[in-house]
Amino acid sequence: MNAAWHAAHVLPRNATRPERVRWHRTHQKACACRPVPASLRDDVAAVGRAAKPRLKARARSGSPR
Repeated sequence: MNAAWHAAHVLPRNATRPERVRWHRTHQKACACRPVPASLRDDVAAVGRAAKPRLKARARSGSPR
């Protein structure tokens, strides 16, 4: 467990769902001492997918190969 991270990043009492999702996503990257709660798992995964940059399509040249 990353005790220093936990001391610096306390999840507020009565946190909103977006706050909880953001906290667990950050926690997963920094510590991951426990799994994300099942009730938030899909939302945390969706944030991870949205954060990944998309690759640009290669430009095609006009000449055939």
